[in-house]
This record gives sequence, C-alpha cells and structure tokens, in this order.
Amino acid sequence: MKKLYQHLSSVVFLVLVFVLMLLFIVLPKQEYSSNEKRVLSDFPAVSAQSVFDGSFGTAFETYLSDHFPLRSFFVGLNSYYQLMLGNNGATGIYKGADGYLFSKPEALKADRLTRNTGYLSTFAEKNNLNAALLAVPTAGYILDEKLPAVHEEYVDEEAFALIQNSLAGRMPLIDMRNTFRSAQEQIYYRTDHHITSAGSYLCYQAICNQFGLQPVQRSSFSVQTSEDFYGTTYSRSGLWFTKPDTVEIWKDENLSVKVYVSEDGSEDWTHDGLFFMHHLDADDQYPVFLDGNHGYVHIRNENATGGKLLIVKDSYAHCLTGFLAAHYSDIYMIDLRYYKLSISPLVAEKGIDSVLFVYGLDNLMTDSNIAWLE
Repeated sequence: MKKLYQHLSSVVFLVLVFVLMLLFIVLPKQEYSSNEKRVLSDFPAVSAQSVFDGSFGTAFETYLSDHFPLRSFFVGLNSYYQLMLGNNGATGIYKGADGYLFSKPEALKADRLTRNTGYLSTFAEKNNLNAALLAVPTAGYILDEKLPAVHEEYVDEEAFALIQNSLAGRMPLIDMRNTFRSAQEQIYYRTDHHITSAGSYLCYQAICNQFGLQPVQRSSFSVQTSEDFYGTTYSRSGLWFTKPDTVEIWKDENLSVKVYVSEDGSEDWTHDGLFFMHHLDADDQYPVFLDGNHGYVHIRNENATGGKLLIVKDSYAHCLTGFLAAHYSDIYMIDLRYYKLSISPLVAEKGIDSVLFVYGLDNLMTDSNIAWLE
C-alpha cells in the first residue's frame, strides 16, 4: 500500500507537470496583466552571443514566469498563503487595517538623499528662481496605526532631518507631516502609493502659503468619482480580493487650460482640460491626472495673471498640479526619468521665475535621475 501511494503521488505530479506544460504551449500568450498592471515579457531573441553569455537563459526564465499557466491565480494563492504563515510583507507589500496596502519601507540612503537635495537647491540658485521643495511622506509613516503589528520601521524622521540639514536655509522645505497626521479625511489611497485629491489639495494650500498665493476655495470644485480604482500597491501585492479604492476628480468649472504633452519639449499634441477621462475606463486609472508619466508637460492658462512655474517632479505632482494651474499663465512639468535635455536653457527661453520640486520621499532617497540637473 505504501508503494502504491508513492507511485500515485509520482503519477499525479507528472500529470500535473504535463498538463501545465501543455497549457503553456496551447494557451494564447497575454501581452498585459490587468491585475499587475504591467506589460508581460516577449519571447527573447535568440543569438549565439545571448546563449553563451547567459542573457538568453535569464530572459527566458522571465518569459516563462510571466506566461506561466494560471499565473494570476498562483500569484494570488502564494500571497494569501504567505499571510496565513504570518509572513505579511513577503511580496514587498504590507496588508494593513481597513484595506490599506503599504509598500515596505526603503532603507535610509543618506548619501543619495543629501546629494539629491543638493542638486535641487543648487539648480534653483544657479537659475535665480524662487524655489521650494515638497517631499511627500510615506503612507506607512503617516498611517502607522494601520500597519500590521510586525513591520520594518519607516525612516521618515531621519530622512526629513537630513533634508533640512542639507538645504540649510538655501531653499524652503514644505513639510506636510503634521498636516497629514491631523487630517480627518483619507489622505492616501488604500491600494496605491499616491496621495488622494484631498491630500493633494492640502499640499496645494501649503504651496500657496509658501509662494504667497490665495488658494481656490474647496467649495469651488465639483467632484466626480470612480469607485473601482486599483493602484500600484494592489498590483504588487497579489491580494486580489482587496476592495477597490475611489478616485476623486476635483474640477474647477471656471478654469480653462490647454495641456501640451511630449517627452522632449516639442509639444507634440494638446488636450483641452486637466483631466484625461478615458483612463477611468482602463485598468490603470491614475493617469486621469495629466495622462500619467511624460517627460515634459506644459499647462497654459491664458486667463491667469501669475508668472511661470517650473515643476521638477515625480508622479506625486500629477494631481497636485491641477490645483496650481489656476495661478500661473504657464506651468512646465519636467520628469527627469524621461526628459534628458538640459533644463536651464528651458528656464531662460520660457522666462520661468519659480520652481517647485515635488517628490515622494522614497523617490527622493533613491532616484539617480535627479543628477541630470547638474
């Protein structure tokens, strides 16, 4: 009987392997994963060099992983299995209270953070710009009461101290930590690392205070919602049974702007209004704000009496910038991950007089692209 069970288990295993191999061969290969919100890898090109240097084998392993039969099911199964084992955070995402999914904290990268803040302040000084830095604190630090009981420590306290020491009065730091902690509304998305429209409005008020602007009153905005938003932390977690989030689009009906988008400043195409509503019908809804990541975005408001603002940023600025559009005739947004031209000539050519740096704290600590400002 014992031998029968041993043979039976071997047969079951072999059948399972055969079935999975057959499914891998016959099932159509998807180009995109809706749950993970990313493009899946293509079959790697074969060459003698790639075979002998090992790059083909590495790429082929990635291809197999991306197109494994029932991949989404097994990714989710593994994530929930890890939770059952008490391994919260095994996927790089903590499952917190009230449906919050948090990115695990980045290690403090003091040298990189000091260099990056130095690049920002030096750029502002060299170009004689009225400047400020908004560093958005991490969700795990602000919402620590919603974290699991066992978690790694977030380094916001040490990081903000380093930023302040690095700036040393050269440029103001807009610190939202106390404002966010005392807020009575949802500041961070539950399934995404960004701040909500309400959180962005609080940042906008602080920026207005720094630059001497009178903020548009909250009552001036109409609010449209999308109730089935799943963001970046959801897509990385594998926790597919998490309830969706809500995206709020705050519209100022008195505001009329044109948005010019390109990667290199050529202003390839234009769009009327700040919001790209077709993204609400897509898997990734966050690009409803200024069409997501682009190297260069120019927002033109012919009715504004203010000056010209440069925003050097990551994606935390996308929702926020919509509020600032009421105050400036021209806002130029530069994302150094995609824009690889010198920015100082742009400042001189466009007559820009102010600069706002907007980064999530994790990105400010890790982004090597900020060195392009040099």
